[in-house]
Amino acid sequence: MINLLAGGLSVLALAAVAGCAVPPQQREQIGVLGTSGSEVFVNHQRVASGTTIYSNDNVSTGPNSSAIIDFSVGGGFLQLDENTDPVFSWDLVEGVRCIFARILSGQVYVDKAEFCLATPAADVVSGSRINVQVTAQQSVITLLQGSLRGTRPRTPTLAPGQEMIADIRETNARIRSLNRTVSSERVAWLARYRFQGWCQTENQVRPSFRDECNASNFSFAPSQPAAPTTPDVFPQRDRGPVLLPPRRSSPPPPPPPRYRSPG
Repeated sequence: MINLLAGGLSVLALAAVAGCAVPPQQREQIGVLGTSGSEVFVNHQRVASGTTIYSNDNVSTGPNSSAIIDFSVGGGFLQLDENTDPVFSWDLVEGVRCIFARILSGQVYVDKAEFCLATPAADVVSGSRINVQVTAQQSVITLLQGSLRGTRPRTPTLAPGQEMIADIRETNARIRSLNRTVSSERVAWLARYRFQGWCQTENQVRPSFRDECNASNFSFAPSQPAAPTTPDVFPQRDRGPVLLPPRRSSPPPPPPPRYRSPG
């Protein structure tokens, strides 16, 4: 048990060091971070909403703080509860290329089509919505929607409403079915946090809470609305000045007829 935990700590420490040593431009992007509360860190440095997360970055939260990572590829997101510490990377697990999170402790909620997770007690591959509670000895992984299978220890594919309980002191994981009330209780912690960012509608970008904006229009990094374009009446196209034809004046009016007296 001690060796397993020590090994997990070493992996996380090496990943965090690697994340700091390699420039972000040379690492794959994971997503964009949103924060709720003041205790949110990337590689042990306090950060603000809009920070980009790269492969091998360690994201951690302190008391009364949460973080969301909106994934850059394929959509979906992951939310951290307080006192949670995942390290993110890209990996290939049993033929599935997925965002991979290693967690030693804490709780996360994941909504992602292809996602892989490692804890001290279990490894899983999911294409689903899951809630994960992690301690040094036990992991409780609840499937809310989609599919989930354990790769360590091996489990059958779970059905929505089931959860996997893995303990480092036991060879096999336990699978149990939950009623709707208990499933809802697993994710009740999400309501404790709100996230602010930017909502874009037509040509307007305005501050907004995440839950008050359509997901496709929300971002933690503000974008600038496109400025209306004005057509160029005389486009130059690098041909030098445009020479307009000389203005033609109007012909003078004819002289009035001369009066002649009779006789």
